[in-house]
Amino acid sequence: MHVGPISPLSQQLAPVTNAWINPFFNQNWELFAPDPVNTDMGLLVQARGPDVADEEAWVDISTPLLERKLHNPLPDHLHYVVTGSAHNFVAARQEVIDHPSVADQFPEAEPFAAALPQDVLAAAPEDLRGAYDFTLDSLMSTAARSWSEQMGQEPTEVKIRLVTHTFPRWSERADPGIGEVVYSDLPWSSVATVGADS
Repeated sequence: MHVGPISPLSQQLAPVTNAWINPFFNQNWELFAPDPVNTDMGLLVQARGPDVADEEAWVDISTPLLERKLHNPLPDHLHYVVTGSAHNFVAARQEVIDHPSVADQFPEAEPFAAALPQDVLAAAPEDLRGAYDFTLDSLMSTAARSWSEQMGQEPTEVKIRLVTHTFPRWSERADPGIGEVVYSDLPWSSVATVGADS
């Protein structure tokens, strides 16, 4: 139903099929119509806990995993798990913002903080709210686990900073300094409550 020709039945069942497909099984056709990568995303994490020495320090959990992947002939997939969690969360957030019921009530939703306000979420359909909450929980638990493995300490709370580097188009990439970096902070979240509602 999701990939077949558009029909009255497929349109009627679109909310159900989209709830199953997005955000984890969505397909793109870049193999057939290549679209150059135009963004790169990384994660910085702050942590709190009885064993955490410096609660103000931001720890980059993405770059070490990328370096490990690039310099290992048999790499693991942890870099993809971390960046994939971030991309899935951003995609789920954007689907909430783009939904007509949200866009009509909140036409200026784009400048909102990375974590959407409850009134915005309440305007979205239940399946989109569920996908948003699930991807947020997944991102938080992945960040907490990666921070713990990298630092050797168990956090009780984590705060995530999404770092998005938007590249210029190919014709403008001769200067490596060109591009825009945007930082988006998520609020502190208790590690114990991550996934508690799922």
